[in-house]
Amino acid sequence: MTRDLTKQLQWCRRGQWALSLALVTGVILLYVAAVRPAALQAEAIVQRVTAQQAKLEVTRVRVATLGDVERQTRELQDRVDRADKQLAEPGDLPAVIGEVTQYGHDAQLRDLQWRADARPRRTQQLTELPIDISFSGDFARVFDFLRQTEDMQSLARVKRLTLHKQDEAAVQGQLTMNLYFTEQ
Repeated sequence: MTRDLTKQLQWCRRGQWALSLALVTGVILLYVAAVRPAALQAEAIVQRVTAQQAKLEVTRVRVATLGDVERQTRELQDRVDRADKQLAEPGDLPAVIGEVTQYGHDAQLRDLQWRADARPRRTQQLTELPIDISFSGDFARVFDFLRQTEDMQSLARVKRLTLHKQDEAAVQGQLTMNLYFTEQ
């Protein structure tokens, strides 16, 4: 009977070891087959979410600065448009002066007179001709006149502008403008 009990005890111990080994193997297999892949998948999802949140934040910053970029683009386009003027031909002087005079008449300026300098300045590429224009009118009309002369297609540069107040609504002005012509 002692032998039977000893054998049973050994058999139970072996069974416990086998069950312990099976349990450890089962836990390891469960971890490898179920827990670890789910953890890796969850980690990958967290990384994708973090990356998408970073992209979203960058996009938010871009959207926030989009108005500034559009404003700067408009300003640069305006500068390009203003710089995209053409040099007039020497025979175009009467047309250019007529254009400036027409702007003055359109703005209903009074005492509009112009005088060209008799001595244009010549370089190899172009000729610079100063024109003195005197006028008077109310300030809003003078401002319209000046804005129109700025938008001329012929290349011109305001060298000097002097405005004097005549009365509450009227100003008297003197404008010296350089017109640029191609050299033939």
